[in-house]
Amino acid sequence: MKCAALTAAALLTVASSAATGQTPRALRLQEELRIGSIDRENYDFSFISGIAVADDGRMFVGQPLEHTVRVYSPAGSFLRRIGREGGGPGEMRGVDGVGWVGNALYVLDWRLGRLTQFNTMGRAVKIWSAVQHDWGDAFSPMPPSMRMMNGSLITTPNYYTPPGKSITSLPLSLVDPEGKYVKDIAQLSVGTQVKVVKSSSGWTSPIPLPDATSTLSAVLPVQSSVILVDRKAPGTSGRTSYTIRRIAADGSTAYSRTYTLPPVNISRSAVEREIDSAVARSVRARPVPEKDVRDLYNLAWSDVTHQSPVDQIAVGADGSVWLRAGAFGEPKATWYAHAPDGTLLGYTTLPGSAKVHHVTATRVWVSERGEYDEEYVVRYRIR
Repeated sequence: MKCAALTAAALLTVASSAATGQTPRALRLQEELRIGSIDRENYDFSFISGIAVADDGRMFVGQPLEHTVRVYSPAGSFLRRIGREGGGPGEMRGVDGVGWVGNALYVLDWRLGRLTQFNTMGRAVKIWSAVQHDWGDAFSPMPPSMRMMNGSLITTPNYYTPPGKSITSLPLSLVDPEGKYVKDIAQLSVGTQVKVVKSSSGWTSPIPLPDATSTLSAVLPVQSSVILVDRKAPGTSGRTSYTIRRIAADGSTAYSRTYTLPPVNISRSAVEREIDSAVARSVRARPVPEKDVRDLYNLAWSDVTHQSPVDQIAVGADGSVWLRAGAFGEPKATWYAHAPDGTLLGYTTLPGSAKVHHVTATRVWVSERGEYDEEYVVRYRIR
């Protein structure tokens, strides 16, 4: 077990604006569990797409490359797998998100276009397919992304940009327990999110941008509401900002808080480090020549100069919101912790490769990459 006093990020003094009325504190995280291995069966993780945590502490770890969800005890012992590759009930083509709501596991599978509910024994008991509704010619139906405690679900349609037109926002829609569209409750900014580029040998791919300004979103299942984070790039004032909004199932706004920050520039060395890491992950996951992958990222990031104010979101069972900043190509990243009413409580530092997946008032569950790009599940206690 190791304990680290995590230092302050200079930006937080600026972020603690009149919106909070108080100075955020440095959070101290103590590692209490680490699961993972390079070559030990059932503990050697491929890419981790999500971590859900049951009320009793069991951990459900999404493994999209093996088309399963692994289950671990609160002490870190492997228990079993849920799902297998295929298209039938309880089978998966992808594991794009996992969540625990009430007393059930939910697995999102974009390739099969469905959200599946599993009971405590790992048996599929309900499946929701793409939500049928006419949002317009530029949009196509997608399955619900997550269920809320009141039984309703949330979905956002896929979109494409028709010739001569532009799409600036996406509807966030409420769905009833049977999977039928109810109404739109919010709009998500499309902003800048990806750049479609073509390598010299003809490979084409959308590459995510480190200065993305699209709206981040996450469902708060227990509170039956959604957290939206709108991001703004530096303007003429030289400042950047993010706004946290909590939207209830009826579309009303519970709160809206804006935090202003100085922009964080991206060095060319950071770009090179991130490209090296992206190339290693892409080549391992897909049969694409390394040179083409490197060409694609170099083309997409050739004119990137600054980071998004925040680039990842995680929500807590109590309604708290954690946002990551300053991670692009850097060994460390700052995470901002916000209270259930959106006020900024504190901040901490985690490895740049770390992603927070689940939060309670006392603990944080994180996925991290090791020296050889292997992945780990890490549980920290908040001190």
